[in-house]
Order: sequence, then structure tokens, then C-alpha cells
Amino acid sequence: MTVRRIAVVEFGHSGHHADYLRYLVRGWPSLRRNGADLHVAVSSGFRKMHSDAFAEIAAGQSVGITVAELDPEAEALYKRTPPQNAMPMSWAKPPGPPPDSHGRVRWDIAQNVAAAVGADRLLLMELDPVLPVLAARCRSDVDVCGIWFRAPIVVKEAETADRHWALHQRALARAAFGHPELLRVFSLDPRVGEMVWLGPLNKKVTALPDPVIMPAPSTASSRSAARARFAIPPERTAALHFGQVSRRKDVASLLSAIERLTPDRRRRLSLLIAGPRVSSESPNLEIELDRLRRLGVQIVSRPGFVAEELAQALFEAADVVLVAYRRHIGMSGVLLRAAAHGRPVLSQRDGLMGHLVCRHRLGVTVDTCDRAALTGALSAMIDTDPRTTFDPTQARALAHRNDTAAFQKTLYRGLFEESE
Repeated sequence: MTVRRIAVVEFGHSGHHADYLRYLVRGWPSLRRNGADLHVAVSSGFRKMHSDAFAEIAAGQSVGITVAELDPEAEALYKRTPPQNAMPMSWAKPPGPPPDSHGRVRWDIAQNVAAAVGADRLLLMELDPVLPVLAARCRSDVDVCGIWFRAPIVVKEAETADRHWALHQRALARAAFGHPELLRVFSLDPRVGEMVWLGPLNKKVTALPDPVIMPAPSTASSRSAARARFAIPPERTAALHFGQVSRRKDVASLLSAIERLTPDRRRRLSLLIAGPRVSSESPNLEIELDRLRRLGVQIVSRPGFVAEELAQALFEAADVVLVAYRRHIGMSGVLLRAAAHGRPVLSQRDGLMGHLVCRHRLGVTVDTCDRAALTGALSAMIDTDPRTTFDPTQARALAHRNDTAAFQKTLYRGLFEESE
């Protein structure tokens, strides 16, 4: 079947969402086939937060790109259905999840978008919430592709709760990937070859590079200018926490570990914290930052959406990047940004992030559930050159394998794949 029109549905608006759509659209003119059209549907929140990205997508009409907001009534229904952390396996059988459940509402909205624009292929920018819908074989009148964020690769070494989750997700994925209209699953975990538990269904899964912009090489003058911009003294170690400040990234434990540093180490630390804040998940953040200021830590705070130029300057100024999240399962764009900029990281030990840091010598890993260990890792980061555990050649090679061109080519190869 020749693909004539692809519908892309994006429900989110924070984190990676805008960047993924930007790269998707920028790759379209050169990777488009057979004069196909691309229709992008986004939430109202996306248009408000990323008006520049929305305008860039809208400017693609000459190459067959259209963009629209989701139907207001449908979006209102979606916002009334919060995501579930755990879904009953009974939902994976006909008739599927309840009509008012989070995943089912997403599925129905996406199907309506595809039908309204006459698409013959549908790309879900986040596949995970609709896995029970696919498992129950809910009807689709269009071939479906989607990006899978939380692939359950490791089971044996996981904590008990995580192991139960992983086994549950494996059973769900095996059922979901058998859906006859599910054509291609893009996994952000490069270890797709280890998914032997999927059996023959593994052929539907493709490793998708997590796109990262390769910056200009750092120089002494560019680094000096970046540190001067944020008034970082030369004697301080600049540690960057970049991206959304939320419970998932466990900023509270990080700040608590910084508070437990010795007075001398606090006076030698600059904490750069930049990104949107989930106020309901970090209501006391400013109070905690003020306390660290009084204890001698220099705080450079840039709340809200971070434009690309500012992001580049922050990574250029940093000595180390903090990705010490708690039990984060999937990929991290911040980790790859750090690798592209040649900056070592302090990372969680488990999950894909811990695996990549150890395999490619991207920095130091730590058990983020152990407060003493986290404080010790921060102390070592201040006392010694963080680059002693960092291989810049391996880091840059990893970043290159995840550059935007690799993301675009992999995605469009799958989207234009002939269905059986």
C-alpha cells in the first residue's frame, strides 16, 4: 500500500514533545515519498507553550504539511481522564479499557483525527498509554505506528515493585504488538535486540534514536563567556539540573543531598537549575533553594521553558550535568545533551540511563535511593575533576548516533513501510 497521508497526534506539550515535532517536520521535505501529506494534531497547551514550533509546522504547507489543534470538546474529555500508573490486565481483553479511561480516550481521539483528514497511516507520539487498547484489539481503520518510551528490558536486577511492573508490561506488550493494524513500534531503548520475550513480534520494533542537536565544539573562550553570563566564579564547580522539575526527577533528594555537603564544599558549588516546574510536585522549591543560598551554594535559576540558545549556554557553562533521577526507566534527552556537549554526568545507577553511563563512560552512577551515597558522589564531584570518569570520544560518538538526521531517517523509514 502506498502511503498518501500520515496523521501525527501529539497530546503532550512539555519536555521533549516540541523538539520531536520540530525534527519530524524539518525532515519531511527530504524524506517525503510519493507526494504524501503530513497532518499534525496538537493540544492547545502545545500551541500556547510552543507557539514558535506551531508556526514552524504551519509554515510547511508548500510541502504538504498541515497542523491543527485537537477538537476542544475531545481535549476537555482527555484532560478529565488522568493517566493510570497501573492498568488491569482485564482491560487487555475485549471490549478493552472503559470508554472514559485515559488510554481509550487518547485512542478514540487519534482515530477520529486520522479519519477526519483521510489518513492511511497514524503516528502516535506516545504509544505507552494505548497498549491496553491495542491488546484488546480495538478497531483501527488505519495502520498505526507509535513511539514506545518505557520498554521493560531489565527484570532480574530490578527492585520488587519494578520487577512486577516490568513483567506486567511485558505481558501487555506481547498482547498489544499482535494487533493486526499495529505496523511499527519505535523504541527509544537501543537494546531492542534483547527483547527476545516478544518472540516473532520483535520484528515490529525498531530502535529510534533520541534526537540531540550537536553543538559547536567548546572552546576556552566560549566556556569563559558562558560562565561569565551566569556569574559563576572559577573556583566553583557548576552542576546543571536541566529540564522539568518534577517528582519523577526527584529534585527533592538532590537538594537534600546538597544541603548535607560540608560548608566548604557548598561554597565551591554552583547549582544551575533550569526548566518548567510542576508546582504541585515541588511546592517548596523556592524555599529550599533560598536555604541552600544561605548555606553558601550559588543558585542560578531559570524557571519555565528554556529556549535553545539559553540551553546551549547552560551546558557550555556546566562542569557536570545532574541526571540523578529515581528509577527512571527509559531514555533521557538530557543525558544525550550532556554527551553532545562533552559534559560528564552524575546519573542514577539503574535503568537504561545507568546502562549507558557505564557502557560509554559518560560519568558516575549512584544509587539515588541511598542518601549518603548521593551526598558522597556530589562531594567527589566537587573535590575531583569530574572528567576523570568521562570519555569524551565515546560520549560524542553516542551523541552522533542519536543526532536529528538519524531520528528523522529511522522514523520516516518506518512510517513509509509497506504494510502486509
